[in-house]
Amino acid sequence: MTTNEAADHVGAAWMRTLFVDRPVEPTVRDERLFEISKDWQLMGAHADAAEMHAAINGHAEGRPTEIIGRIAAAGEQIGLSATFGLDARRWLVGPAQVETMPARALIETQASYALSTGHALINITLRVLLLHPTAAALLNGRFNAAQGFPPFVDLKEMWPPLSAKSVQAALDAAVASGGRDVLELAHIVRRLKEDVRWNALDERRGQAYHRWRPQSVSGGVASRSPWKIDGSSRSMEIGSLNDYEPPDVMLLMAECESGLDALAGAMEAWLDRLPGALRDVGLPVFRVDA
Repeated sequence: MTTNEAADHVGAAWMRTLFVDRPVEPTVRDERLFEISKDWQLMGAHADAAEMHAAINGHAEGRPTEIIGRIAAAGEQIGLSATFGLDARRWLVGPAQVETMPARALIETQASYALSTGHALINITLRVLLLHPTAAALLNGRFNAAQGFPPFVDLKEMWPPLSAKSVQAALDAAVASGGRDVLELAHIVRRLKEDVRWNALDERRGQAYHRWRPQSVSGGVASRSPWKIDGSSRSMEIGSLNDYEPPDVMLLMAECESGLDALAGAMEAWLDRLPGALRDVGLPVFRVDA
């Protein structure tokens, strides 16, 4: 790390690398995330079988491959999230002085991959529902700009974010389909969207990406006004830069891990319900145990 020190405080910091050679043992949480990553990625092996079943059952060409492929891609995303978490902890252990700036950057990247996986979850659910004609009619009415969600078209209107609108649309479409398991898929995504752990992660990303990401070094500019108003008098704090304290990286890590716990639970439950949900919408790719 390179720093620029002045007036007894650090006002700037930058790095030439994010990496450090320190061993870290995976936690139980890490192993769970890697197992979920493996299970979701291995779904890619079923893409051809899903497409053949779709042709037999009169579904749109390419839709099953798109669904299975997006499932596998989401598996890689959550695996990368776990990897970045391990790398973040490497900066926070060992006899050498810990480095919070690279650790924080890696935690934020970990959170970004986690959040992108959540957006994948709603989009896969919507595409499963599009296999059912009644559900598809409802979704096409709710998302006019998606133009019927044609498979393999990469326009942002066809890939809505995980939001109250997209979740409600999935729930309504699942109810219209009449399928029990596909309705549970929608409820799993709804529970994730309403989970306080997930929303804390999403809010943190919104602050960092869209608004004001506080600096990671002492001496940064505080995200508050230096002016104080007391009745008719106003005063300005002088030297308030020296009072600035950067975010607690350990709290950020705990917040990210908590959000990942919510995501992991949703992904495990979702994949368990997928075989029955596909049968609900007329695509019997997988055997469903009684």
